[in-house]
Amino acid sequence: MAECKEEGEAQLHKLINDPEWKETMKIKRLENPETWCLVRVDDDMKITDEEMVFTVYGSIVKKEFLPLRGGGKVSDEIRLRFMKQAVKLDGLGTSEFEAAIAAASEICGFFDRLFPEGQLENWSLQHVGQQTKVLDIANRTFTPIAETMNTDLHVPFDKEFDPRGISIGAIGKGFKRIEDNMVEYASAKTTLEGKRL
Repeated sequence: MAECKEEGEAQLHKLINDPEWKETMKIKRLENPETWCLVRVDDDMKITDEEMVFTVYGSIVKKEFLPLRGGGKVSDEIRLRFMKQAVKLDGLGTSEFEAAIAAASEICGFFDRLFPEGQLENWSLQHVGQQTKVLDIANRTFTPIAETMNTDLHVPFDKEFDPRGISIGAIGKGFKRIEDNMVEYASAKTTLEGKRL
């Protein structure tokens, strides 16, 4: 998940330059649904429930956003299960983006050491053309109700993004849109001189 944070907070490209990053976060196993999360370690070295969220800066090469669309030949259940929000980011050759890719690779290796060989899906770097490295970031739009907790509230999209009411009807088909499915996107425009507009 990519989320905009204030300057200096959890920027992915800064992680690789911190030799003690593994001390500030740990992998925590959750029971329901059975998942593993990268969580923050507090000042007393206690593992918290706060999942790590990183900022990644780049130029959007491809995007899959709202509005939600229905119809087609795919069943509602299959469409809801695999519907996602995604961006493909290009760092335009910046050293910060290269460092973010290296940090993402390190995090994958951190997870990989916990699982038997072949159990964790391999993460591979994507390319556009021959040289340009891009980072794919995606999040499910809905979560199966069986994988949620009773305290997870269903948060339908506004009518502006969901004119057909797909997110409202998701509950009847066994899916919820919960906090973990929410993604905040932000954009910034600058002039050629680097001034923000």
